[in-house]
Amino acid sequence: MTMIGRGLSAVGCRAFLAVPALALAAATPALPDSPPQPSGNPGGWVTANDYPRTSDPYASGTTQFQLAVDVSGKVTDCTITQSSGHAELDAATCRLLRERAAFVPAMRAGKPVPGTFSNSVLWQKSPNSGEPQMPKPYRQQLIYTIAADGTVAGCEGVDNEGNHRTVGPSTELIECPAGKQFPIPRDAAGKPVARRVTATFTLTVDDVR
Repeated sequence: MTMIGRGLSAVGCRAFLAVPALALAAATPALPDSPPQPSGNPGGWVTANDYPRTSDPYASGTTQFQLAVDVSGKVTDCTITQSSGHAELDAATCRLLRERAAFVPAMRAGKPVPGTFSNSVLWQKSPNSGEPQMPKPYRQQLIYTIAADGTVAGCEGVDNEGNHRTVGPSTELIECPAGKQFPIPRDAAGKPVARRVTATFTLTVDDVR
């Protein structure tokens, strides 16, 4: 199983009348300063040994999910945001994550607050699991931007099917450096600029003639 991962967004606006403005403020809570962060190694939350019994013994697919995390870092809810196409795989995803996932809670103004964590699990099983299998071509990217002040706000992953998603630290083939401080990138004139970094991991299988 491979865990690959998403994020949060919010909007705010200013109203003319006092009552609508208050109502809007109550309906649009502020985002946390930092989202929940996985505690430990999230790669151990769902493993190849966890493949559940399914009506199709070789069912495969990617289950996308969102977890609700409370102020103690505990998972309180799991929602499937995109099905793998197999109910048994989706159900196993939430069951295992409820049991095993743990987090450092989201923070706002230095205090822990509830938050959400989004990611995905790739379920795959070989039809002949006891025999060596031919490797399949694979391509994955990790993309992030170093802002003009040297900070990294987050990372985007692109999987083998070309799907884009926001990923958290330690969920890809290399670590997402979100929250880290880099030297300020500058252009030839010395002006601070943003830089985009793309790491690509490719497995190719070719005929030899």
